Amino acid sequence: MERAAREGWRRGSAGRWLGVAAVVLAGLAQLLLLPLTAASGLLAPLWAVGVLYVLWLAAAVAVGVLARRRPVATPLVPLANAALWWLMMTAGERLLGWTP
Repeated sequence: MERAAREGWRRGSAGRWLGVAAVVLAGLAQLLLLPLTAASGLLAPLWAVGVLYVLWLAAAVAVGVLARRRPVATPLVPLANAALWWLMMTAGERLLGWTP
């Protein structure tokens, strides 16, 4: 019985390492988005920067929650956060007249 448990662990270890790598990648990507969010104050008004910080914090929490439930899906969170940042900055510049 013990050998079967070891064999099962070995078969699942590749998936486990893939999950760990995905969580590390997502965490680093999320941290790299923080300076981008902070630099948004050069273009966006204070209320928009506050919204961006709330979105960043929500995405960081989502990475933590997904790390436990579906670790392989965690890199999607920073991608979505970056897309929301880009959409908000572009819409603000084009529709609301934000200028540096």
